[in-house]
Amino acid sequence: MAILDGGPIYTSTGEVLQIQYAQKRADTGNTCIALKSKHGLVMLKEKPIDNNLFITESDNKILKITDEIYQMASGIETDLKYVNSQLKRELIKWKHTNEESISPEILRKYLSYNVYQHTSYFNYRVFGVNIISCIKFENEFKILTTTCDGHSLFHKASAIGKGSRLAKTEIEKLELDDMNVHDLVENGIRILYKSFDSVKDKPFDIEIGVFTPENNFIRLKKEDYKELVDKYKDFSVDGEE
Repeated sequence: MAILDGGPIYTSTGEVLQIQYAQKRADTGNTCIALKSKHGLVMLKEKPIDNNLFITESDNKILKITDEIYQMASGIETDLKYVNSQLKRELIKWKHTNEESISPEILRKYLSYNVYQHTSYFNYRVFGVNIISCIKFENEFKILTTTCDGHSLFHKASAIGKGSRLAKTEIEKLELDDMNVHDLVENGIRILYKSFDSVKDKPFDIEIGVFTPENNFIRLKKEDYKELVDKYKDFSVDGEE
C-alpha cells in the first residue's frame, strides 16, 4: 500500500490506486436520487438512523451553494462540505466579477477542476465522494453528476451510492418529462425504499428538496411526505411488501 502514501502515482497497469479506493468508498455511500421533468426537479437523500436519540432533521445533507444551486453526495459526506465551501466561495466571486448568473457550464467547470485537483497533487487526498449538483438556470433544471476523478456529466436523472444500481434500473422505467412535482417525489421515495436492503442497511430517514418554475429550492418538511413514506417503507428490494 506504499503507493497510496506516495500520492497520485500510476501503477504498472496505468491506474491511480487513490482514485480506485476513493471510488469504492463513494459507491458504498448512502443513496442519493435526483429526478427532473419540465415541471420541476427533486433531490432525495437517504439519511441512516444511527441513533434513535438523534434528530436527523437538524443535520441537512443537501447543501446550498446559491439560491439556485444545491448539492448532495454519497461516500465520505464531510468531503462534500469542503468541496461545497470552496465552490461557493469561487462561484460567488465569479458572479460578482462578471455580473452574470452562474450557468450550468460554469458550475461544471469549477466543480470538475476542484475535484480533479485532488487527484493530481502530492499531499492531497482524493475526495471519497460522488456528487450530484442541481441547478435552476433560466427556468430550466439541470442535474450534474461528478465522480471522484472530477469527471462531470449532465443527466436527465441521477442516482449515486450503494443503492444506485437498483435505483437506475427503476428510473429507466419512468416517463419523467411530464411528471408533476408530487409524482417525482413519490417515485423518488418508492425507488429509495425499493433499493434498500433491510438485511445489510440501516433504517433511514429521507431528506427531500424541490425546485419548481415558481420557486427556487424548497426543503420539504417530514410531514409533507409522511403519507408517501408510510406507503412505501415496507417495500423490499424485490418491490414487494
